[in-house]
Amino acid sequence: MENDEMVKTLTEVDERSKSNTHRLDVVEKRQGELDRLVSTVAVIATKQQTIEDDVKEIKADVKVLSEKPVKRWDGAVDKIIMTVLGAIIIYILAQIGL
Repeated sequence: MENDEMVKTLTEVDERSKSNTHRLDVVEKRQGELDRLVSTVAVIATKQQTIEDDVKEIKADVKVLSEKPVKRWDGAVDKIIMTVLGAIIIYILAQIGL
């Protein structure tokens, strides 16, 4: 190999090396951004789980609160029915003479 060819080859290798260095710098920057993104997604996932747990708890509380009036109403209806039935039984017993 002649001197000129060696210089040319060495110049090409040097240019390729600079290009590769630049490309590696870009890849390292992107990798850093990806690492930050992964960390952010992990934090978001944790917060989402916390929110999901809170929503489940709120739903359970709302269910309990919404059942309270129904239970009261059912109790009131039961008492009214018992009172009416008691009155009818007393009326029937009074008519029989007891």
